[in-house]
Amino acid sequence: MDRMALPEYSAPQRLCIYCRKLESTSQPCPVVAKYMNATKHRSSTTATLFGSGTGVSIDDHKLLVLLQNHPSSLCNRCAAYNVINVFRKSQPRDMMQGASTRDPAFYTQESQRYIDLMTPYRLHLGKPPSILLTPSCQFCRLLYCILPRDLNAAERDVHVEPFRSHIRQEGWEIFPNEMRSRTAVFLGLADVWSPFTPVSDPFRSGEDIIRFPMMTGPALSLDTKSALPDRIYNNAKALTSMLDLSLLLQPLEHCQEHHGDVCFAIRPPELLTTRMIDVHRREVVPCPVECDYVALSYVWGGVQPAVNALRDRCLPNTIEDAITVTKALGRRYLWVDALCIDQSPNPSPEVLKEKIQQLGMMATIYGCATVTMVALTGTNANAGLAGVSVSRPHQIVETIEEHQVFTVPQYISAEREASA
Repeated sequence: MDRMALPEYSAPQRLCIYCRKLESTSQPCPVVAKYMNATKHRSSTTATLFGSGTGVSIDDHKLLVLLQNHPSSLCNRCAAYNVINVFRKSQPRDMMQGASTRDPAFYTQESQRYIDLMTPYRLHLGKPPSILLTPSCQFCRLLYCILPRDLNAAERDVHVEPFRSHIRQEGWEIFPNEMRSRTAVFLGLADVWSPFTPVSDPFRSGEDIIRFPMMTGPALSLDTKSALPDRIYNNAKALTSMLDLSLLLQPLEHCQEHHGDVCFAIRPPELLTTRMIDVHRREVVPCPVECDYVALSYVWGGVQPAVNALRDRCLPNTIEDAITVTKALGRRYLWVDALCIDQSPNPSPEVLKEKIQQLGMMATIYGCATVTMVALTGTNANAGLAGVSVSRPHQIVETIEEHQVFTVPQYISAEREASA
């Protein structure tokens, strides 16, 4: 039977977050049963909710699109939750987000009032193996995409919780209150509050701020067209599989026009000892004075450019895509370590000395770039940049009460940590 065909069961079906397919509700999940049997004598785990296995795979996308082509309606649990109402009427407060639990270290009368205020907007789901996801329910299908599929988190008691989108970013406390009160409301999964970590604020020398990005796992967003005016800033959007390169230049120009010295790095003289790729002439050249360049950070994975690959247009896909993006940004110069630092297998003493110097300047090179592209997906240089030569990660879009709700990947900081 085709894996993507909908199997026929006499009993009701469920979406299994572990097997990643439809299963009969009359039988236990074999993956969970095997895991529980193997770990019944072990101590409880402290795994995070999203330790591994997030995102919508190609097979997930095929299955869910197939289900969307069949009659759909909210199950009783999800209908009672009234997700559109949650997006529009809940009032999550960033400074009180940690009050979602009764941790004695943070529990106060004010936090209790916040808990009571937010209770109607939280959906308790229970432990992941016990959560029943109905294939014909639009919201269940969205939950299928964001629920933790790491069995090490099987004992965590989870709930759906609304939050303001800006709290996923490091150092959000320095954002103006007016902006924080207008950011989009997302829905995410939570169990306990993660502790915060003080960090230095580069805009207030000598002071510390509280830095505690929260709700960084996969989330759900309401389309901006359906959101209320006071909750559209910093909203997500459903993306096409390929990137519209024409959209890249506008935010960069806005930054350069309005952010001034805040986003401008002074280029030290030693930067002139580096080399750059001239993307128009397709050759490596000495770094020009006041060079306005783009840098690429990616995983080599054992793939190195062949001799004359730049000239012959046969570079690894990720580097070739970076050239495409550099041109789209209106820039002429690109820095890529594999091409701009001599990679000779048997370098002369002079070349080796220069290479060591260049390697010691990596922080300066990335810090002085106008833009740094970071390839978070792929395990080698042939993976390409998502949205440029290869499809971006899939999103699932569901229509609930004539409003579009869609999946949002885990925040970039979590993605970056997962790719390390």
